[in-house]
Amino acid sequence: MDSEKHTSERNALEANEISAGYGEAQVLRDLSFELQEGEILSIVGPNGAGKTTLMRVLMGLIGPTNGSVRLYGDQITDLPAHERLGHGLALVSEERNLFREMSVKENLVMGSYSERGKNRGERLERVFDLFPRLEERQDQHAGTLSGGEAQMLAIGRSLMTDIRILMLDEPSLGLAPKLVPELFDKIREINDDGISIVLVEQRAQEALQLADSGCLLENGAIVHRGAAAEMLDDEDVIEKYLGGA
Repeated sequence: MDSEKHTSERNALEANEISAGYGEAQVLRDLSFELQEGEILSIVGPNGAGKTTLMRVLMGLIGPTNGSVRLYGDQITDLPAHERLGHGLALVSEERNLFREMSVKENLVMGSYSERGKNRGERLERVFDLFPRLEERQDQHAGTLSGGEAQMLAIGRSLMTDIRILMLDEPSLGLAPKLVPELFDKIREINDDGISIVLVEQRAQEALQLADSGCLLENGAIVHRGAAAEMLDDEDVIEKYLGGA
């Protein structure tokens, strides 16, 4: 990807020496990285590396034991998740957390609840343009959707607010392989609309091909950080983390 097309020198999101865990179990250790405004950053690594914990810390779902988080230079370390959403940061977790008994449209409307319907119609149209299948299924219960449709709905709901940064935790999890390229194309379209993206993804090679930059996370620490294209050409990275592909 041409990083100059999307990115600026301004940091949209910063994690500074973050340590975090659950009880006495430490998961993240002095972790630092920056997301530049307009870029796609892919965070890859083995299972258990701490990727989901990192996303939860960034969203304010769990607090760090050390370190800080900044959004466009502003300190947000102590802000709860709903206030971070109000500042333009959104997370689509691997659980998706849809309201299964509500319709597709009702789920989308709930996404704009915190803004009391501000620009709701315009944003709903934007989501339907991005995901035409959701418009076709708008009266269908969310619990009856396929895995791919459910992921579209989860992402679409996050776009119903005025977000500037979208964090995606394992968006391809549970999807049929043939649907993954379409999903990644949609992520690129969202980025082309000016939204910076943090992508945690089990399909490391595809994620790095999509991204401007990447981080390799292992045992709670970043062991490699650089341009995504360079990481894809790094023999050590390929052998250890991309299955020798």
